[in-house]
Amino acid sequence: PTGQKIYFRGMDDPLKLTSIKAEHGFICRTWWEEAYELKSLDAFNTVIESIRGLLPDNGYYQHLLTFNPWSEQHWLKSEFFDDETRRKSVLSFTTTYHNNHHLNQGFIDDMEEMKIRNPNRARVAVYGDWGIAEGLVFDGLFDLEDFEPSEIVGRQIMGLDFGFTHDPTAFVKATVKDNDIYVYGGFYHTGMLNEPMAHKLAQNGAMLGRVYADSAEPRTIAELQTRGLRNIIPVGKGKDSNQQRIEFMKNYRYHIHPSATYLFEEMSTFTYQKDKFGKFLNKPEDGNDHAIQALGYALEPIIFTNKDGSYMNYQQRVQAVKDIGLR
Repeated sequence: PTGQKIYFRGMDDPLKLTSIKAEHGFICRTWWEEAYELKSLDAFNTVIESIRGLLPDNGYYQHLLTFNPWSEQHWLKSEFFDDETRRKSVLSFTTTYHNNHHLNQGFIDDMEEMKIRNPNRARVAVYGDWGIAEGLVFDGLFDLEDFEPSEIVGRQIMGLDFGFTHDPTAFVKATVKDNDIYVYGGFYHTGMLNEPMAHKLAQNGAMLGRVYADSAEPRTIAELQTRGLRNIIPVGKGKDSNQQRIEFMKNYRYHIHPSATYLFEEMSTFTYQKDKFGKFLNKPEDGNDHAIQALGYALEPIIFTNKDGSYMNYQQRVQAVKDIGLR
């Protein structure tokens, strides 16, 4: 009855948001969902600073930001949470699933299960703590950023890691350009049966190129191939091949599109194991690496494949890692 509207906008181009004018009344409230995906503090300020002017009846402006705190190095922490640097007139607090009384029991069970199966991820997604700052496997090698995938010229790659009840099925699409990898799209779902997985893969372009997949699931690969996905190829396996693959992957920098936040979330909590003295080992923790594994599989033809298409043996893989100067 008041003529007021709710405007839904994306942050692909912050400048476009600065010109929005309300037909009735004033724009004085904003809600930034998944604020962690904002490209920068400057982009946020560009929009905030455009919402200004005197409001009638002692009105005021209010901006609400909601997000999962995947990394304590993000500008959101220093801007709104740290006592030394936080803005004035800010109310910041942490909520967990315990604060939401409208969740179904299945979701609650998943949260409880995560505490046991994936404590690093649970630290952020369940307890609401800020993400891990030390011991990250890909420390300093990944960013969440917006880009146009069609404008990136390079080698197109796709990878698939199978999950089911608790572990997600992860499908990753990326473009390799020199030492940079641009990751976009794909999907990340639990409980996927083969038929809906085949449809989802086809919708995401899996029939347009080779998809390298986890060789531990030959029956699933065979079923997907009978459903028309004939370009799904099982990756080679061998002694320490997963760890060697991770070491090779550290030779690249990862630009992760907002459509692939599942990978960003994994890299933000993917750490090295510790020994009994609390020192980091050169072996990653197992569990929260499904999209990372899928990306590693996608890189298979670049990493451990000989010129004749055969999979490298152990000594060849060791030498391949040494040849690119990795630890």
